[in-house]
Amino acid sequence: MKKIIIPVITLLTVACYNNSESEVLGRNGLCRKLSPCIEDAFAYYIKHEDNPDTSTIYLMEFLVGEPGFPQDDTLILFCACCNRQLADGIKGIMTIGEYKVLVFDKQNVGNKFYNVDSLVDIDLDRLCLPSSENLINCYAFVLDGDSNLYLLGCQPDDFVPIKIDRE
Repeated sequence: MKKIIIPVITLLTVACYNNSESEVLGRNGLCRKLSPCIEDAFAYYIKHEDNPDTSTIYLMEFLVGEPGFPQDDTLILFCACCNRQLADGIKGIMTIGEYKVLVFDKQNVGNKFYNVDSLVDIDLDRLCLPSSENLINCYAFVLDGDSNLYLLGCQPDDFVPIKIDRE
């Protein structure tokens, strides 16, 4: 009887361990799927969307060295996704809250803000996206050194710089 109970207990312990969540960022060394500052920036973008829709796929793109910006400025762009916007550099898709978000990072500058292992691979050719440009309402955030994210362009009254909290 002992020979049966010990393997069963071991199997149950391993099975329970594998189902545990590992989205906690902090001192224990585990990584979360997305930095809280990016979640806050996306939440701000969704809050100001005219018609946010959980069936719409959104785009998050990390860019550096864009014309008109210093070489080391990192831009983080959020848009409702349509076929005309898709470019090289797709890393995968993730869920932020209730929303599906395609992650683009051709230059690997955003890898401090998301965990690549948490992204799901996706075949863009099989993804059905609207082609209408009417869906395009983008927000761009710029990384100010290593301390804050600022909304690019006019600062609405309700915008507060988003603290970058990398641990």
